[in-house]
Amino acid sequence: MLAHRIGQARAAAGFTLTELVMVMVVIAIISAIALPRMGNAPVLVSTQAEQLAGDIRYVQTLAMTQGQRYIISFPSATSYRFLDSTGTAIVHPATGSNAAITLGANITLALQPTFPAGNALEFDGLGVPYSVTTPATLNGPLTQPATIKLRTVRSPSLKRPAG
Repeated sequence: MLAHRIGQARAAAGFTLTELVMVMVVIAIISAIALPRMGNAPVLVSTQAEQLAGDIRYVQTLAMTQGQRYIISFPSATSYRFLDSTGTAIVHPATGSNAAITLGANITLALQPTFPAGNALEFDGLGVPYSVTTPATLNGPLTQPATIKLRTVRSPSLKRPAG
């Protein structure tokens, strides 16, 4: 026990606390710089697309179980809402609110032109989709599949001029 105090060398048994703390500090600095640069936009768009698809299925199922028409409306490029056949907003099951569901930051949606033309989708009691122009103007059954596209909107980045 006294031997290492007198000057005899002792074998290294691991890392010191100072070394471990320095490694953690370097990792924290690299993480703070790298993570904001690694965008999570593809994951966010995928999640929003799954939520929207689930909500469309919900409106269709609601129409079939209730035996009446329900609408999923797209009032803006960044939101959608559920309506009954009279155009009255209905409650979203996840939020408990009848307010429009707003998409995540920098995500927009577009209902591609439907045939016949409309800006919303309505489902009848059998689950058949119809083209609708809100508020609740029935245009007829869809003759082609409806397509809804989600995309990210990149905000411009400012770069410091070199010099």
